Order: sequence, then C-alpha cells, then structure tokens
Amino acid sequence: MRIIRDILLNNIAIKSISLILALLTWSYISGQVYKETAAKNKEAPSIIKVSGEKLVVKTLPIYVNIEGTPAKGYRVVLDKIAISPSNSVVAGAPEVINELSYISTMVVNVEGRTATLKGKIELTPIPNCRIGYEGLVRVTIPIARERRR
Repeated sequence: MRIIRDILLNNIAIKSISLILALLTWSYISGQVYKETAAKNKEAPSIIKVSGEKLVVKTLPIYVNIEGTPAKGYRVVLDKIAISPSNSVVAGAPEVINELSYISTMVVNVEGRTATLKGKIELTPIPNCRIGYEGLVRVTIPIARERRR
C-alpha cells in the first residue's frame, strides 16, 4: 500500500510538466490537421470545369449491356437485373446530351452461364462528356432454369 502511495504522490512536478507538454503537443497536432483539411477543401476541384462552352447536365438511368446466351435450358431473368447505383448524372454539350436516353455498362458476357452473375463493371465512356459517377457499378444478373410447360 505504501509503495502505491509513494508512486502516486512522489514526483508530482515531473508528472505535471509531462501532462502540460502532452496537452500542448496534442493541441498543436490537432491545429495542423485542421489547417491541412481546410486547405484541401478550398483547393478541391469542381466536378465540371467551366471553359466558356455551354454544358447541359442530365440524369440518366444505367443499363447493363448483356451479350451472349446462357446454357441450354437457362435464361436471363431480365426483370430481376439489379444495378447499383441505378442512375448517374452526365454533363456535356447540348447536342450530345439531348440525344442520350441512358448510360450503358461495358459488355457483360453470359454465354453458357448456368448461375446468377454478380460483379462490378465499368460504365461505357461517352465521348466529350463527363459522367458524374466514376467507378464500378455493382451488377447482379439472375440466370435461372427455364420452366417446362
């Protein structure tokens, strides 16, 4: 019991100085992190860089571009296909954007498949346009046995 009391009560000055230094160090580091975060937010590039040309922005659905046929006795269940996200914003020249009614994914080949296909796939680029969602979309293509009649 006496040893514990000695450890706690002795060297109070050193412990106090250590605590003050620790608090000052924490305060300094927090301030530096805040400054860097604020600087990055100010310098963040905008999604669309304006260059004097007229741009149109349109939200379009994303469709899966399926190629091939499943194995004999199987079919793609079209009404159960899932895409996440299901739509994206596209920006570009009015003559290009006004002609678009959807964005498609890169080709997904289902040739000879007998089971549901899940994965991530890229969107097909649109010339002279920016697609708001950049990255891979999650796609689920259900493949089921055909029903016999």
